Amino acid sequence: MAIEFHCPHCDKFLSTSDDKAGREAKCPGCGDFITVPMPEIAAPATSSRPAAREASRVGSKTCAVCGTESRARARICESCGTEFPEDGREDRPQIVDAGVVLSEGWNLFSQRFGLAIGANLLFTVLCIVAAIPVIALAIVGGNLADRAPGEMLLIAFIVPTVLIPLAVGAYLLPGLTMIFLGIARGESVDIATLFSGGRYFLRSAAASFLFFMAVAVGMMLCIAPGVYLILRYWPYLFVMVDDDASVMGSFQRAGELTSINLGTSFVVGLVGWLVNFAANSVCPIASIVTQPLASLWWATAYAKMTARIDDR
Repeated sequence: MAIEFHCPHCDKFLSTSDDKAGREAKCPGCGDFITVPMPEIAAPATSSRPAAREASRVGSKTCAVCGTESRARARICESCGTEFPEDGREDRPQIVDAGVVLSEGWNLFSQRFGLAIGANLLFTVLCIVAAIPVIALAIVGGNLADRAPGEMLLIAFIVPTVLIPLAVGAYLLPGLTMIFLGIARGESVDIATLFSGGRYFLRSAAASFLFFMAVAVGMMLCIAPGVYLILRYWPYLFVMVDDDASVMGSFQRAGELTSINLGTSFVVGLVGWLVNFAANSVCPIASIVTQPLASLWWATAYAKMTARIDDR
């Protein structure tokens, strides 16, 4: 008999075999440790409708080691890290219409604009706060520029300090991606999800470094190669958090998804850029609204390409 219950921290729906009762495990939703309840006190599956809908819509698979449910497309158990065997399912990318993406993305944004704006704003503020030491050292550097020993000391401190905001961004970006993807799929996500992507930290940092370095080189080579790389591999982080893919696996899958959707990617990216450009030209503070809107358009495009978004 299966034990069905909900995480006391994030209310994610969980299911495991009754022989796991009383054991401690990590919740795949929030990462906090929980104790599997006894069968007689397990909460009914209907106690949280959004979580139950998520489990039934996205699908799940059960880990043979810890008994925890993970997403159907997960390659390893989201609780204990055990690798799942290949199920042999073919997962073909879908051709997506840019007009549909923009329309549905706008509708989703109008429904959950508070979460979208709040999560994006919190992400930005935390990254700025993390950059304060770098700014402070840059100011100090102006006073030490004519002192060789002081300049060398400054360099010794500023190089590792620059890594702080980059590390914070790499830690939070997967969680932010999960929020926008959750909104696009109508799943139950909240502001706390921003801090739930820590397990992707190293992969996120490595993949983002490779992506932005490749784009930078492409932009220096007559711009067009950089634009092509953006259009071809922009979903890499969505793939990573959605499929629990490796760095190279994320890029490979991203390329497969966009290979038949380059036109759609171009239109969605262009509209998002124009909206942000117009907002910054008129009132820079308006980007607080336009940036998460553009991010949600990308998330909606990815969800459509993977054919895993609800019909509305």
